[in-house]
Amino acid sequence: MARRRIILVSHLFGSDLPSDSARAAARFARLIARRHDVTVFTTTAVEETLWSGELPVGAAVVEGVAARRFPLDFRRQNAERGETEPPVSAGRLDARAEERWWRLRGPFSTALFTRVARESATAAVDLVLCWDARFATARFGIEAAGARAALFAVAAETVPAHLAGFTELVRRVPLRLCAAPWDAPWLASRFSGAPFIPCGLLPIATARATGAGGQGRAASSSDSLAAGGKPGPGEGDGAPHEIVVLADGGLDLRAGGILHALARWRAEPGRPAARLRFAGRSATQAASALDAVMRGEAAVSTRVDSAALAGAALAVSLGGRRLQPDAEIAALSAGAPIVVPEEDRALVGLARDSNAGLWFATRDELAACIERLLDDGALHALLSRRARVYGGACANEEAYLDGVERAMAEKDRGNAAP
Repeated sequence: MARRRIILVSHLFGSDLPSDSARAAARFARLIARRHDVTVFTTTAVEETLWSGELPVGAAVVEGVAARRFPLDFRRQNAERGETEPPVSAGRLDARAEERWWRLRGPFSTALFTRVARESATAAVDLVLCWDARFATARFGIEAAGARAALFAVAAETVPAHLAGFTELVRRVPLRLCAAPWDAPWLASRFSGAPFIPCGLLPIATARATGAGGQGRAASSSDSLAAGGKPGPGEGDGAPHEIVVLADGGLDLRAGGILHALARWRAEPGRPAARLRFAGRSATQAASALDAVMRGEAAVSTRVDSAALAGAALAVSLGGRRLQPDAEIAALSAGAPIVVPEEDRALVGLARDSNAGLWFATRDELAACIERLLDDGALHALLSRRARVYGGACANEEAYLDGVERAMAEKDRGNAAP
């Protein structure tokens, strides 16, 4: 594909900001800048609650990518959604009320949208890619870009597709992209059949430790969850298997139920010998929830990458809403099959797509999944091989860029519109 000039419109931008979406936008921009001329249009805000902070207005280079920050028209006065936005749940909004909802949702920058419209009117810009459909920068960026607009929907389950005016606007966008293949049909169903083209999961640094082609390197004693390392099921000397509990999202009642089920399973007589390790951003809280049961013997680490997870027999995910299941991908990269809650649509999609995971709906099903993987050495070996291959594919940045370019080519062929 010929080199293009792309404007990426994002509400926030940068790996050092407290926003998963802003960090993902930075990863995406750094990648596509290898093959295309990318400029990021963003705001001066540094967080998503009040849109507070005041980064410098104007041109900058952020993580090697050209960027331009624009001032906000206003900021939120408080963090209470009900006091800053109209109650969408009360019923359908008319066009004026919906536009007001988006303005208050934020971030809103007249200067940014005016510049997008001006740039889009020239032949020098090929594509205006509006990042994250949850924010006003995408809603008004799409409108300003016109025929050069494209939408990249992240966090699919929280996209406000219930807004009739926004749904119609999205249907008219010449190109609609998403990340995971399992998000494409979900988004299409939410936006009245408008097709979304999956580009693939964003490559993550945690998967690169597996090396090229998905072949995992041998775990060293420093990599393993247990000092000295532990072999996989069917290979060891009866030592306890390592089960990683992935707590990378916020803890809720569902996560608490999974933790309780794990504790009860482990305490029952006759169960396979297993040692738990908690990993992820909420690992400390998750371990604390089971402190009375674990008696302090479980390891805890906020680090989640394939090196840190090496040696694990399997990984049980507590779920939780996140932009991308990076912790579960890291576990796959380390050769650990994943066990995920059935009600988490994205994680079940990952388990299906990788062919290296199981899912459960009840406590008994969770126990059955764990015991099946620990007792059946042949099944574990098969899923572990699949996990490493899939994790290696998730680390392949050039393949990801090829996928993005194939998606962009759909716009040229006119295949992206409904």
